[in-house]
Amino acid sequence: MLCRELSIWARLRHENVLLFYGVAFGFGPLPAIVGPWAGNGTLGDYLGRDPGLPTRVRLLCKIASGLHYLHSQMVIHGDLTGTNVLIDGSGKACLSDFGLATIHHEFLGTSFFMSSSLGNIRWAAPELFQVLEGEGNQSVLCSEETDVYSYGSIILQVLSGKVPFSGSITRHVYGKVALGHRPPRETGWNGQPIPDVYWHFIERCWDKAPSKRPSSSDVLEFMRSQLTEPE
Repeated sequence: MLCRELSIWARLRHENVLLFYGVAFGFGPLPAIVGPWAGNGTLGDYLGRDPGLPTRVRLLCKIASGLHYLHSQMVIHGDLTGTNVLIDGSGKACLSDFGLATIHHEFLGTSFFMSSSLGNIRWAAPELFQVLEGEGNQSVLCSEETDVYSYGSIILQVLSGKVPFSGSITRHVYGKVALGHRPPRETGWNGQPIPDVYWHFIERCWDKAPSKRPSSSDVLEFMRSQLTEPE
């Protein structure tokens, strides 16, 4: 499975998708993935430096652009979280760590819980916690729609400066998401309410019915409409 995911990553070329250089051995039991150095760390690290709204919206645009590219290449990210968005030295956002990335027509049925860390459930779509009836206890698979749900959680994180369900410990989050609860509306990073235009779009990304969520193309169009400066 690892070789398959790496072969997918190696062929991707987009400014908002982290380049894959290769693998290195000798750093532990598993091979280490080698890519460009992200001088500003993860999305969470960068948000801790308190950037203003224009910078936050640009970040969201770049993340949306990377996600739209993946979907245009028939690739599912499958693990979109604040820790899997890296920020380079110039402040550019890049998607990384395709823990479940796969080509649609080669999807082999890997479940979310076989390939993701427990902490990432804060960004995860609730249907990933379900078991399909009559399918031999097979888990629901990641999809473009589950990626878009996670993107909605990324918007919340960027505009609030907090991870989803920030007031709950991880083991409690599991139960909340499994029951279909959504993260609460946080106060913005600046102490002001998150603007309705963003909150309403987040709710669209979190629609209970996956088919009613916006596409990654819709997401990118919306985020670009919120830019106050050219990309």
